[in-house]
Amino acid sequence: LEFIRGCMSKLVKDTGTAIVQDPVNLKQPKLFVQKVLDCRKKYDNFVKKAFNEDRIFTRDLKESLEHFINLDSRAAPAQYLSLYLDEMMRKGMKGMSDEEREKLLNDVISIFRYLQDKDVFEDFYKKHLATRLLTENTADRDHEKRM
Repeated sequence: LEFIRGCMSKLVKDTGTAIVQDPVNLKQPKLFVQKVLDCRKKYDNFVKKAFNEDRIFTRDLKESLEHFINLDSRAAPAQYLSLYLDEMMRKGMKGMSDEEREKLLNDVISIFRYLQDKDVFEDFYKKHLATRLLTENTADRDHEKRM
């Protein structure tokens, strides 16, 4: 199983590195975050179904995700995550059910947990939140409070 864990870890890191280094993704924060979320979901489901959420595979997946999310030394993932949330809070969650909104926010929070630059994310998020509140440009105040 150690060989399989190593292969899975390498695959996740390689997939994630491709996302982080793709010039198209670096110009589009929403696309970047969506691809990271999709990658996490794909491999999380893989670990759940193929390995019954084995804690060692789960740990290796977490470490692999942390590795590629924090590759960018400019703290771009922290800023992109904040921009993604800002857009979601402004308009992106209209038409979604409460369950869908809750799942989306939980998914974004799970990516936040992998960030090493949490303080950078917090600074960007505070600026975006202040702007949304001052311009009264938020889709749902309840979701703002939950974040």
